[in-house]
Formats: sequence, C-alpha cells, structure tokens
Amino acid sequence: MINKTGVVELSGYVTNGEWMLTRNRIVRNEVVYPISPAVYPDVTGAEAFIMRSICF
Repeated sequence: MINKTGVVELSGYVTNGEWMLTRNRIVRNEVVYPISPAVYPDVTGAEAFIMRSICF
C-alpha cells in the first residue's frame, strides 16, 4: 500500500441518507522497537461521520 494522497480511497463508498462522511485521512507510520533493528510499518485510517436527522 502506498500513501500518495493522505486520504482514504472512496471509489467503493456508497452514500447514505442518514450518515454524511465529513473527513477521511490515512497515515503511514514506521516503528522501530528496542529489541530489533527491523522497521515495522503500519497504516492508520480515520473517518468522521455526521448523523443526519431524518424527518418522517
């Protein structure tokens, strides 16, 4: 996985009348632990949603 834009790919996202996506981001991190010289990468994604009220 390569982080080129800093946002989550939304091509498969389906919009919803009750929820609205307000923010999305993706961050690649690298951790080196004291017991090993190896680099351990991880990718963290975060999304924020707002719940819309639906009138009946």
